[in-house]
Amino acid sequence: CSCSRLRLDMNNPRDHRIENVPFIAQNNLNCGIQSILIVMGYWRNNPTFSFDTKLKNSENLSLKTLKQLAKSNGFNVQLSFSSPRNLADIIDSGLPVIAVIDNADSINLFTEDKKIKGHALVVFGYNDQDKKVFVHTGNSPQLTIPYSIFFEQWSSSGFASVLIWPEDFSI
Repeated sequence: CSCSRLRLDMNNPRDHRIENVPFIAQNNLNCGIQSILIVMGYWRNNPTFSFDTKLKNSENLSLKTLKQLAKSNGFNVQLSFSSPRNLADIIDSGLPVIAVIDNADSINLFTEDKKIKGHALVVFGYNDQDKKVFVHTGNSPQLTIPYSIFFEQWSSSGFASVLIWPEDFSI
């Protein structure tokens, strides 16, 4: 179990954060690729991942393409439509969550049967008492977003979430 990766911040024990989630600046990557690289980097130290450079700044990304990218690098991918309640459980299990939120920096994520427009970011922690989530997004590491803003923006995608984990890890 990766639960040992979760830590309570001793300065603020109400913070539930997954340790060692790296930050990779978005720069000229699209937010989906950036988020995938961050989560794959969490599972592997000093990762080097291969992907088609045409994907780097594409504004359209299919779930099938994401799965192929992850699979070719030894990972599984699952798209789900989660809920604010499930977010804490997923974080507490040691899995960073790629959430698709609605804001100005949007890409199109295509599933087999729908198109989700939004911005992908990585959620790696939360604090229920202070009502905030901790995310890596764009060129901003360890950004704190109040629940009210985050959940409103996340709800616009139907609470779309992407989970990535190594093939040899069971969830």
